[in-house]
Amino acid sequence: MKKLLMVCGILFLAAIPAAAQDTYPSAEVYAGYSYLHLDGGGNGHGFDISVSGNFGPRFGAVADFAYHRGTGAFSGASAYSYLFGPRVYARGERATGFFHALLGGATLSGGGSISGFALGIGGGVDINAGKNIAVRLGEFDYVPARFAGIWTHNFRYTGGIVFKFGEK
Repeated sequence: MKKLLMVCGILFLAAIPAAAQDTYPSAEVYAGYSYLHLDGGGNGHGFDISVSGNFGPRFGAVADFAYHRGTGAFSGASAYSYLFGPRVYARGERATGFFHALLGGATLSGGGSISGFALGIGGGVDINAGKNIAVRLGEFDYVPARFAGIWTHNFRYTGGIVFKFGEK
């Protein structure tokens, strides 16, 4: 976890020198590929979708939804997560760094179904490809989840496209 937080911190700090941008989108919609490494073995490949509303150039709120289909020890199963919370930005002309602390739930399915509490702590970097579009180079999250009284410690990478709406 220390390495993940260090990577997120470095990515976030790397975007600060370009943080002279006063305008910001009022909303952002993200969609992309997602890879989930599960505690205890197994991996999942799927997608991640998030919607964020921005209250200013440096602060917003995000709703994040992800689906992963398992491989390896997780083969034949699937995982869903639904996380919500605040996001802090370092916006620049060419890039936007962000950090978030999300909470919500997760569901594991496959021969039965179990739901539990989940967190999402991490961040990433978006590279602007135009006024209303960016490429998310990477978002790295530590995603602990609690099922039936047992904590699992999972990690997620996601990358894709960000659509920006309503410049302020």
